[in-house]
Amino acid sequence: MASAPDLAGWFGRIGYTGPASPTLQTLKELIRLHSASIPFENLSPLLGEPVLLDVASLQTKLLHSRRGGWCFEHNRLLWVMLEALGYTVQGLAARVLWQQPDGAQPPRTHMLLRLVVDDEQWIADVGFGGLTFTAPLVLQPDLVQHTPQGAYRLQSAGGGYVMQALLGEQWAPLYSFELTAQQPADYEATNWWLATHDSSRFLHMLAAARATADLRHTLRNGSYTCRDAHGVIVAQQQITTAVHAVSLLHEVFGIDVPQGDAVMARLDAVLNPAP
Repeated sequence: MASAPDLAGWFGRIGYTGPASPTLQTLKELIRLHSASIPFENLSPLLGEPVLLDVASLQTKLLHSRRGGWCFEHNRLLWVMLEALGYTVQGLAARVLWQQPDGAQPPRTHMLLRLVVDDEQWIADVGFGGLTFTAPLVLQPDLVQHTPQGAYRLQSAGGGYVMQALLGEQWAPLYSFELTAQQPADYEATNWWLATHDSSRFLHMLAAARATADLRHTLRNGSYTCRDAHGVIVAQQQITTAVHAVSLLHEVFGIDVPQGDAVMARLDAVLNPAP
């Protein structure tokens, strides 16, 4: 039997106390709080844990265990919760273009959501790591949209769109997508591949991200960076030990890292790779 959405658990995890009505204002507040409260992190694939997308597993991990996850976990959980509130939601799939060469056509390894609110189409995505947008974006090309954590825009591209973020004075492509609706089962194979295949970067790096009201915290292997809402670096650290990493993940990102000697050894190996 499928698990029922634990709306009370989600509201408690993200600190939401407002109305449970499917309005645009409610959506904006839910996305803002979700991004601030539930971090992006890849500890499960890094430590050899399964990454499960059924509702019960998502709720146990992201709502009740002080853990985060990656795009499939975040956006699938958001999809379930928003549908339970009465929103019209579709899953979409995207090709990640961030830090790819011009003209690249990588596989569709990212998940995002399309919503209809008051007869207008919106895009929501709480799972793009350090550049996650912390507000829904109206599905309208060439419109610069300001969020609490930076500006974004959509550009038409063939039969779909390219999502871009304003970094400094330059627009950087994040991913491309079409409006072909995806079913939950459509994400299972890609999620499994990214979580298990040796060529997946998520098996060989430590990543975490969290966007609070006015700060973005990011960790990539041993490099921790904190930026303000304008993208200015306000703090940096180099993390070289598992003990330090576990402390940072707990205190800054709100993650309870699994315990054990094997976990600490794996983190040390990632932070200090052999030459």
